[in-house]
Amino acid sequence: WAQATSAEKVTNAWSTSKVLVVLAYIDTVAGGDPDNLDDYQRSLIKRALTASDMDALLELRAGIPGGSGAPMTAILRSIGDDQTTAPDIREGSMYWSLRNQVRFMAALAAGEVVNKQTSEYVLDTMTPIDEHSWGLGTIGASAFKGGWLEPYTETRQMGIVDGYAGAII
Repeated sequence: WAQATSAEKVTNAWSTSKVLVVLAYIDTVAGGDPDNLDDYQRSLIKRALTASDMDALLELRAGIPGGSGAPMTAILRSIGDDQTTAPDIREGSMYWSLRNQVRFMAALAAGEVVNKQTSEYVLDTMTPIDEHSWGLGTIGASAFKGGWLEPYTETRQMGIVDGYAGAII
């Protein structure tokens, strides 16, 4: 779905970066195994991915030893994204191209992000509340995450629709 040109638009990730924070958290804190998460950690992850709860995200991010930037960037590199670099704070302000978001979602759907079990857990959790069900949510996406900052900023989504990875701005 991401059609890019040599002048591909690269914009802020906004809350779509929450998916990366969650994956870095599971990878570093739970040893890459969602079965190692307790109920409270699972509730934080669900709130971060469904309601885009910033307090939950900040608590998850604070729990990553040594900061979230390096593990998030390592996840991106492991799936072939050599352009996006995640910071330790304000990850929503990182630049993430549509092409690389589609690459990320395709790898997640294929079970290649952290591992198959973690990829499946995150995809199963990425079902947003009704207020966030616009765009990909109106065309039957099985999993998606949106991101925006203010009404005047660009809004984006990434997700899976009928088995295909997609990203829109």
